[in-house]
Amino acid sequence: MRRGIRVVFLAATILAVAACVSAGLRFPSAKIYPSDTDTKNIHGLLFKPDNPGPSSPAVVLLHHCGGMTGLVTEDWPSYLSSLGYVVLTIDSYGSRGVQRCTRKNYFQTRTNMVKDAYGALEALAKLPYVDGNRVAVIGFSEGANAINQRIIAFELDRKEELQFKAAISFYGRCNNMLSYSKDDMPLLQIIPELDVQRASTCIMAGKRTDMEYLLLMGAYHSFDDIRSSGRIDSWGNQMLYDTAATDKAREATKIFLARHLKK
Repeated sequence: MRRGIRVVFLAATILAVAACVSAGLRFPSAKIYPSDTDTKNIHGLLFKPDNPGPSSPAVVLLHHCGGMTGLVTEDWPSYLSSLGYVVLTIDSYGSRGVQRCTRKNYFQTRTNMVKDAYGALEALAKLPYVDGNRVAVIGFSEGANAINQRIIAFELDRKEELQFKAAISFYGRCNNMLSYSKDDMPLLQIIPELDVQRASTCIMAGKRTDMEYLLLMGAYHSFDDIRSSGRIDSWGNQMLYDTAATDKAREATKIFLARHLKK
């Protein structure tokens, strides 16, 4: 009973903290592949710290399969903006009339998410109060897959163009991460121990490569999303909110971003 009271109180606290003011921002997706012939008008939510600029660091947030939930429209933007970061959450699905990813469309939605991420990077760099050379990208679940399987490798082909400075992946897949090296973009992998579909490959990659990782013992998929707690998603992932794991992940995120984005 005491745990239930704590969770209800925490939910109210999260919603209260999520008072940072957001504004809509539209920008074109980036052309990143030779086959790209046009761009898509993408909608995002822009969050600013109390005193941004004149050259603030920034973070791009990539949502999970559920799209624009409170995790990326309230919780993490509030926390990151309180640390002094400009935050841009991308609505990759809603901008294309897609409600959520499915087993039929997730490869295409993941590719689109990468185009949107670089479009967001370019849009942020044009803002007078953002330093375009100090922008990180953070992805959750499917957003993390876009980072692990697309953005990390793609950065090597963008040496003459604007690049992300660092990346953080929350509960994504690490099937192809054994090739990660210190020459790649700095990456922090946040791994819930009981995310049975994904944890083992991420732990292996963390031990065998230069990738930084944080293993959260006893935590499940979407451990930081109180609104999804107790559900099993369409991919079979058990989701359970974990206060201690969320606190550890936030502290690790704070330290990692400060190391790579702060002057």
